[in-house]
Amino acid sequence: MVMNKTLDEATAIAKIKVKIAQIAELEGLPRSCPQFMKWYRETTVLLERIFGPNAHQTNAFFAIEFTYRGMHRAGDTGPFERRYRSALQEAKAILTSIHEEIEEYGLSTGDPIAMRSIRGVSR
Repeated sequence: MVMNKTLDEATAIAKIKVKIAQIAELEGLPRSCPQFMKWYRETTVLLERIFGPNAHQTNAFFAIEFTYRGMHRAGDTGPFERRYRSALQEAKAILTSIHEEIEEYGLSTGDPIAMRSIRGVSR
C-alpha cells in the first residue's frame, strides 16, 4: 500500500532550497555524472510530491532541456557542456521562483484553476 505523504510549507521550502544549493556543486561536474542523475530524480520526485505530476510547477521543471540537441562537430563536447550549465541556471531560476511562490501564496490543496483565477492568472 502506497501512502501519499504531503509536505508542509516549511519542509517543502527547505527541501527546494537544498536542491538549489546543490546546483553550485553540479556546475563543477561533467554532464551525465551520477550526482546530476541523482539530483534530477530527487528534484522531480520532490516537485511531484509537493504539487502533483501534472502541476505547472512540475511541468516547468520537466521542460528544461539539459541535453544539447543541435548541430555539432564530431568529438566537440562544448555545446553539450554549455547546454547542461545553462539548463542548471534555468533550473535554479525555476526552483527559486517555486520556493518564492510557496512563501508568498502557500501550498494550495484546492482547485488549481480556481487558485489561478484568484491570483489573477488566466490560462
